[in-house]
Amino acid sequence: LFVSGRPAPAFEVTDHIHEGPDEDLIAELERLSNDPASVRILRDEPGLAELVLPAVRTDYRAVETYRHQPGAPLRAPITALVSDADPTTTTEQAGHWRDYTATGFDLATFSGGHFYLDLPENVPAVGDVITRALAAAVQGRSN
Repeated sequence: LFVSGRPAPAFEVTDHIHEGPDEDLIAELERLSNDPASVRILRDEPGLAELVLPAVRTDYRAVETYRHQPGAPLRAPITALVSDADPTTTTEQAGHWRDYTATGFDLATFSGGHFYLDLPENVPAVGDVITRALAAAVQGRSN
């Protein structure tokens, strides 16, 4: 399991951005963006906002209304990816994903904000983390 930019399930999100107006949703995307100017197009192009914001709102609704139900830990390794400057998830919170697996856990930290994957300099390193995790999983199955 790969998780990115999310605290472990025990950390409940109490925001209600998904219930607010489009303006608040766009402001939140600007806050999280590495380049807020790239999000401003949603203010300038209402047709584009009509296409994009429903999916974003649904994503926020899922995150903001999810409540973890305790159960047995996963039998799959978890790799948590997070940035060193994510305003939604600290590395400590991401590290708590280790409590949700009975097998391996890895925490990978990258520079940038919540959308660290948008930064071209992070793409090779993220790819390496994923490749190593998948290779280790395949090797573990063949033993």
